[in-house]
Amino acid sequence: MSCPWELRRLKSLDSDLLPPATSFGRLTNFNGLTAVIPTFQDWSQIIYHEPERVPLWIYYFHRKCMTAEIYTLIRAMIGTPNRMEWREHAKGHLPCVLMNLICEEGMFADDVKEVPFRAEFPYKGVLYSIDLVLLFTDSLTKIIAASGLTASGFRLPCFKDVARRMTEYCTTIWNHRQYIQAPIYSNPPNRAEATSSMRISLLTTIPTLVKIRTDMGLPTTRSSHAAHLLLYCWIYDNSPADFGALPCFEFILRESDPEMSGETFVTQAIGSCPEGYATDIAAKFSSLLWDENHKNDNIGTLISACSGIVGPKTDLFSELNFQPRTGLITGIVAACQRYMCTSSPATVRTFLPIAVTVLVAVLKDKNISERKQLPGAMNLVAIVSHALTAAVRDNNRALYRTTETLLGVQTQIVTATLSQKSRRGTAIIQNSARVWHDTLAKLRSTKPKGVAHTALQREAVTTWIRYGSVLGLKEGVDVQTLSGPSIPHDGPWFGMEQRCFYKPCVCSGCHPPHHMRICKGCWRVLYCSKLCQASDWAAGHRKLCQPLNRK
Repeated sequence: MSCPWELRRLKSLDSDLLPPATSFGRLTNFNGLTAVIPTFQDWSQIIYHEPERVPLWIYYFHRKCMTAEIYTLIRAMIGTPNRMEWREHAKGHLPCVLMNLICEEGMFADDVKEVPFRAEFPYKGVLYSIDLVLLFTDSLTKIIAASGLTASGFRLPCFKDVARRMTEYCTTIWNHRQYIQAPIYSNPPNRAEATSSMRISLLTTIPTLVKIRTDMGLPTTRSSHAAHLLLYCWIYDNSPADFGALPCFEFILRESDPEMSGETFVTQAIGSCPEGYATDIAAKFSSLLWDENHKNDNIGTLISACSGIVGPKTDLFSELNFQPRTGLITGIVAACQRYMCTSSPATVRTFLPIAVTVLVAVLKDKNISERKQLPGAMNLVAIVSHALTAAVRDNNRALYRTTETLLGVQTQIVTATLSQKSRRGTAIIQNSARVWHDTLAKLRSTKPKGVAHTALQREAVTTWIRYGSVLGLKEGVDVQTLSGPSIPHDGPWFGMEQRCFYKPCVCSGCHPPHHMRICKGCWRVLYCSKLCQASDWAAGHRKLCQPLNRK
């Protein structure tokens, strides 16, 4: 069979469609036609000896509404491990045939007893459609394995054909997304298991198709509905496996798309779904953002994906209420802090532009209820300080502009909070005073290279001084510095304040969003990580630690 596009032309000839020739089976009379039709025992022989004809059989059974026969064939194929057979299936354009059938009108017809069959498509039920989706995924993965293909070598014609039709495939399934979420009532009995399998299938298939399209030089944009499906499946999938769905989702959102803006995407992907979907999204992201066991390597992708959803349309999330230390926006800040205090300086340097851009995107809405928690509880100013000094040091005007915007958000929140004269206001002053003088000194001590760099340095100094004036901070007055070793706790270890004692750490001015480690030399200081402990020892704690241990 050449290309799936020919299958559509064959639709008008269904009445004349003959079964494929085969050496296995028995003569059967079907609708007045006598032909050799394989039985249950014959399929293993056909799959082994005539694999190139399997796509033709699937197409034939589907067109003739022979549901029992096609189910038998599907079951036999899913258990087929032989590589040679799958290479032959590829030559027969099996993925193309399956995609063509999945995208047909009438597929995913309701088959729940309480809902009547769609009279015109009685055999295209949900479970049958899902089985075709599962077989499509199985065919892609096994053909890739059988052909020894890599992400940079998807050259099979059948892969190119299905990749070009990815938008049609994703749109078809998105229009039936109600079958992705686990049903409240499993009716028919296999519905819950089928929807779970379908989620896993899509989480595998879509990243594969995106890789194939990338290899072909075809961008995958928001309007393809691939990101819609990835998000929906990922939110409701509880399996521990990492399918690469989130990096793929974030990759799609980064592609420019003149047909669908970020706001339109969020409106379609979230606003058009049931009311509880936004809450489910926030809960899933929040749980990962606050999870200190979540790999640092994935945090950049996680917060970027989160901002791609929250940033374009913050009103969908602005009214959501969370318990303390479980919020979505505060979770982004917590993840940034955790990343910055447990990663090397070089890694943090590349992470800062991502973090600042994300924070600006999600904090621009003044109505977000979590904003008021950030200055005191989360020590946002420490992140701003790091970003501002990095922007000036590296002569990075783009990073400076973004950081300036984030500092403006911080200033707005600070101004509103200080007027209340609360404990949070006191924490804001303390956190800002801790870093303000040292940050200003670093900005002034930077040696600019060229006129543009000098202008950037002056702007940054002016901006930082302006922020300090809001808090009553003045250069050279009541100077606090982060240099020198940590100040040990004077008392029992169990009464220590829960913060990182390494002064420059972003978690030094607040309760960290993770567990702490105690210095087992003196039992008087706490650290976020080995990095903080090693840095504090280098700053002088080593000399203090041993005398304290002898007391």
